[in-house]
Amino acid sequence: MSALACPLTPSPLSAREEDVVQGLLRGISNQVIAAELCISLSTLQHHLTAIYTKLGCHNRTQAVLYILHHCEVQGAGRDQ
Repeated sequence: MSALACPLTPSPLSAREEDVVQGLLRGISNQVIAAELCISLSTLQHHLTAIYTKLGCHNRTQAVLYILHHCEVQGAGRDQ
């Protein structure tokens, strides 16, 4: 089962994009997200661009707010 259910998104996020979203929701830096996922910062930026495009957002803050308001998030650490 996906950790992120976002019915209003025209294109679903890939599993790796969902991993990146989890980092965004935790409020951690790009460097930490990339290190945790064992990817380069360039690859992370590619994933962020794809996420922003799919959500119709222009930046990290807009993406997080969109996800919190329009998506069902499981395991994001919001209750910690």
